Amino acid sequence: MPHQVLGEEVGAVVHLHPGTTASIEELTAHCRAVLAPCKVPAHVWISTDPLPRGGTGKLQKRDIRASYVADEPPSG
Repeated sequence: MPHQVLGEEVGAVVHLHPGTTASIEELTAHCRAVLAPCKVPAHVWISTDPLPRGGTGKLQKRDIRASYVADEPPSG
């Protein structure tokens, strides 16, 4: 994600398996427990639709960014 001072910051889009639930707070707490502080997402979105994948099965990060992240860095 764009960041006005740092250039970029970590964001995460999560698609849960059918029948499972998790809150943004639970996901953030899990990340804080297992990741270095600089790798913990500043923003977390839960997607109800499957994430876009290309022909080889890789996630299409460009499409994900276009759907969830504004082009302009946040102000202030």
